[in-house]
Parts: sequence; structure tokens; C-alpha cells
Amino acid sequence: MTLCIKRINTGWSYLFSQIVEATGIHPTVIMTDSDLAVNVAVKEVFTKMYPVHCAFHITQNLHKNLRKPLRDHYEKFLQDFYRCRNSLV
Repeated sequence: MTLCIKRINTGWSYLFSQIVEATGIHPTVIMTDSDLAVNVAVKEVFTKMYPVHCAFHITQNLHKNLRKPLRDHYEKFLQDFYRCRNSLV
């Protein structure tokens, strides 16, 4: 897994460095789907950038990764998650 992430991360790092080289712009915020390789590349290339994770994709990841393990407790977890998420506004 680490080797795969490292290889993918190299692609993201290269892409982000090319964006900086071509534009001279160093963004301060980026919105991602919380992909691990993107997060690593962001920290590497944009050292002062703050990553924001997309609420839609986070919710999709919850459905994908927690529905089966939580089984009967999933709906209660989801209600608590939405209550917490919505209180951050």
C-alpha cells in the first residue's frame, strides 16, 4: 500500500509543482475528496495550504466503509454524524 501511495503521490506532486511553475500561484486552500495521496502531495508542494475535504465525498466514504461494519448501528451513527457536521457551520 505504501509503495502504491508513494507512486501515485509522485504524480500528484508533479502535477501540483507544474501548476505552480506555470502560474506562479500558491493556493491557500484546496478542496479534495480526502484522498491520501493528494493530501500528502498538498503538504509536500503547498506547504502553507489548508486542505478542505468535501462533505459530499466524506459522506460517500462513510456509506462505502461503515455501513457493513456498523450494521444496525449505522443509522444512529449517521444521525450523530450529520448533527455534528451541521453544527460546525
